[in-house]
Amino acid sequence: MTETQVRGPSTGRQVWNFTRHFLEMCLAMCVGGGILNILVFVAGATLFGYPDLRETDPAVALLLIA
Repeated sequence: MTETQVRGPSTGRQVWNFTRHFLEMCLAMCVGGGILNILVFVAGATLFGYPDLRETDPAVALLLIA
């Protein structure tokens, strides 16, 4: 075995991999949350007759988004 196979990736490489993955997941969660927010509070709420669900019933809005 070579030395890199025994020791594994360097600390700098591990930090970079973690940081990159963290940013990728943050981006995915922000995009998904934004889409869900639009679907629930804009499109969905108007279909059921609640033009602003966050103001009329904040508890239901919180349960929907959670």
